Amino acid sequence: MAVNADNALIFSSDNDALWLGDYVADFGTKITSLTQDLSGVTGLTNVGWISEDGFKLTSDDSVTKIKGHQGHGVVKTFLDSSETTFSATLLDTKLAPLSWYLDATSEKIEDGGATKGVKITAKSSRKVKLLCGVADFFDVSGVGAQIRIVFPRLELGERGEITFQQAEITGYEYNLSVASALANLSAGTLAPADFALLFVVLCAVIVNV
Repeated sequence: MAVNADNALIFSSDNDALWLGDYVADFGTKITSLTQDLSGVTGLTNVGWISEDGFKLTSDDSVTKIKGHQGHGVVKTFLDSSETTFSATLLDTKLAPLSWYLDATSEKIEDGGATKGVKITAKSSRKVKLLCGVADFFDVSGVGAQIRIVFPRLELGERGEITFQQAEITGYEYNLSVASALANLSAGTLAPADFALLFVVLCAVIVNV
């Protein structure tokens, strides 16, 4: 049979998750398998709920077609721009993701030795924030497949608006540029049952189907 429905995957399981942390140069070497418990990786934060729009891994490519004299035909196609972004809207308000989003600093407010709150000092103009992260996706159609994408280096630059309105959850639009990093995940670090694919040298994709 030429087609196999088991290869058609549907995601949105309760275990789908995005983990983010401050950029560290050797992050790509810290994620060694598909089943590794990420809560044990220092500096990573599970950002929590994601909006119903889910996650998007977007390729933005621009080409120039170089034509020749004879018949004005295309001789070669030149890829003059190629970028990758990973985006999601975070619905949880957590200190670390909020501080990254606002390019802010934070300090605890204490009273009599007890923490009463957190003071966040945000800037009116922000800078690019360097992060790293891991995205986990689990199939919900009964196939049992899992995809783990490892991002050794992400850049949070363009931010969206933050809305505070009736009957709506305040969300944070994370548009992350997938940037090149020196550290990659090599196939040799994985268990035999795992498969590692270096994704355009920018991130590692670990797939189990």
